[in-house]
Amino acid sequence: MSASTSATIPGAVRAAVALLPADLRRRLVLAIALAVVLAAVEATAVGGLFSVINVLVDERAREPGWGRFLQATDREQFLVRAAALVLSLLLLRSGLGFLAARIQARLHAETDRFLATTIFGRALRYPYSEHLRRSSSQMISVLTWSAADVSANLVAASASAAVDILVLSALGLTLVLLQPLTAVGTIVYFGIVAGILLFGLAPAVRRAARDEHQTNILAGRSMMEGLHGVKALQVATTGDVVGDEHARHRSALAQARQRKVFLAAVSRQTLEAAVTLGVGLLAAGLFAFQGSDDALASLGLVVAVAFRALPSVSRLLGTLNGMRSASVSLRTIQKELEVPTTHHDRAVQPALSLSGAIEFTGVSYTYGGADSPALHDVTLTIPCGSSLGIVGSSGAGKTTMVDLLLGLLEPTAGVITVDQVPLDRSNMLAWRRLIGYVPQDVFMLDSTIRDNVVFAGRDLPAPDGEVWAALERAQLADFVRSLPDGLDTLIGERGARMSGGQRQRIGIARALYRQPSLLVLDEATSALDLVTEAALAETMESLDRSITKVIIAHRLTTVRGCDRILFLEHGSVAGIGTYDDLADEISEFRRLASLSGGSVRSDQQRTSS
Repeated sequence: MSASTSATIPGAVRAAVALLPADLRRRLVLAIALAVVLAAVEATAVGGLFSVINVLVDERAREPGWGRFLQATDREQFLVRAAALVLSLLLLRSGLGFLAARIQARLHAETDRFLATTIFGRALRYPYSEHLRRSSSQMISVLTWSAADVSANLVAASASAAVDILVLSALGLTLVLLQPLTAVGTIVYFGIVAGILLFGLAPAVRRAARDEHQTNILAGRSMMEGLHGVKALQVATTGDVVGDEHARHRSALAQARQRKVFLAAVSRQTLEAAVTLGVGLLAAGLFAFQGSDDALASLGLVVAVAFRALPSVSRLLGTLNGMRSASVSLRTIQKELEVPTTHHDRAVQPALSLSGAIEFTGVSYTYGGADSPALHDVTLTIPCGSSLGIVGSSGAGKTTMVDLLLGLLEPTAGVITVDQVPLDRSNMLAWRRLIGYVPQDVFMLDSTIRDNVVFAGRDLPAPDGEVWAALERAQLADFVRSLPDGLDTLIGERGARMSGGQRQRIGIARALYRQPSLLVLDEATSALDLVTEAALAETMESLDRSITKVIIAHRLTTVRGCDRILFLEHGSVAGIGTYDDLADEISEFRRLASLSGGSVRSDQQRTSS
């Protein structure tokens, strides 16, 4: 549903309810049905209360309808039984109010859970290009703030509003039936007051809501930057700068929330003052135009109705302003739900295997908003079981090439095939199951070494033998055995208790644990010392020849042992061949090889060969 559809309060409520599954909609219907019962009980109690007041102030007054219902034979008996009935109804109303509050609280919690988990689940399946253009603080704000705002102030609040609207309608109807002229004046007076409060404050409420939403994102962003970059900030002695920035955003957020609270207080205090003034004006009018007994009875009814209606009116005004504020969060959630995902039903994924070759045919990719392609017209064949190194200077297109190979990006031109089967969304999950991937910055769970190797959820059962085998091949088994808790050692948030090289080797073990058909190492040895890198190079060479290996590196010595090397320049293929062939043919490759400490043949050696 579009943002324009939810521009009004009823439209926003309809849009929010439309997001819910059937079970939560049924709970909302139950809450509204309970509101009808509450309204009926409230109206009956007020009607009985008026009868009691009428008989109390006028000894000649009779209430034949209530008298027959209560089977009262005299005035005293009527007063006792009517008062007991009214008291019982008011207690019943309180009990039903507790039940309604419980239902609304559960509806709020379940709606918040549903929206947050749905959006988070979808975010994990957003195209990788979508994640490249947005900040994580924006998504965290949606999950923690927007979902809670919509669930509390639109969905659960709609049940609360239904209770208050029906109760006020029942009280108004009771007043009309018992005192028509008094009722008309009272309803018109309070209608004008409520309209002024509701529509007069609307622009300020919307501005406060927008400011709160935006500053919440900015405060979250500065907080994440400070926590994630604490090491660099402490070394650079610039932590105070980030702290001051966060303080400014928090101050702006506090001001926005202060305005919201103040506007709610303005509504409440103005309403209470209006009730006091209205009762005073009504009393003056009644005593001026009616006898004292009739005026006292009418005034007693209005005071009783006002006493019961004031909390409902106050809540309803607050609820409506909250709904208007939450429409900002609703539009944010609607935008998130409109983002297409890469999810496909796992049950219908076709089988895919790598036994022939991976082929790039005329593949290009241009990032959104870029003027030129990051990768242009790449045609390449990677035979199964071979090893390919991809090198080039920064910005040459290596990362884009890998992201296309992993299926994180879709080519803007050309096609990638696996055993002559084009890769697309219909078989992407099957393709990724064949891949072991090790990035330069390995993601770590805040959990055990075992969980980080298996990488399928915390504390899931996994054969220790397979975990140890992967650690052996990653040159990390001896270190893990030396730890008191072994595989159950906690590595800390983002692997803080491990060195950079140890984190890298856990990432390599994770990739090998999957027993992949394609192993992709994206600068995976950059954090390793030369001895460990040499040992891992031997491990790579000893892997089953059915495993295809693609290695991306800045250091050309890392890929020297590959069957072939792809050299990229400015997003295009500058050459492909063995290390010595490229060094002979391409001067820029030769220069980079020398800078990375690799040996190249002299001009005389190249000429003689």
